[in-house]
Amino acid sequence: MDPRRTVNRPDDAAQALAREIAHAHLIVTTEEGSKAIGCTGISFVILGVSLWAGELYGLDPRAASKLFASLGVLFDSTASDGQKRKAEKRRRAASIRLHAAVDLSMEPPEGEA
Repeated sequence: MDPRRTVNRPDDAAQALAREIAHAHLIVTTEEGSKAIGCTGISFVILGVSLWAGELYGLDPRAASKLFASLGVLFDSTASDGQKRKAEKRRRAASIRLHAAVDLSMEPPEGEA
């Protein structure tokens, strides 16, 4: 993680708005993409998740692995509240690392060295 750049951490209201906007775009993209490919919406979503998992793995393999493992616990109906709290902490830490990796990968090169 580059210490010169901070990770943007919006408050809960801003996060909820961002999720709402992203969800609206993802629904439209899923409808258009599944029609273009000729598949169901769920097939398109699974394909998209697989592609994005690969992208995240390319940025930071360990953080990507921790993110998906923690999501598995968070969506497991048999996981205890304690397991879910720990998984949420791991998810958040992995997410912060991945955000920083994206920011760093998009940063233009600087310096003369």
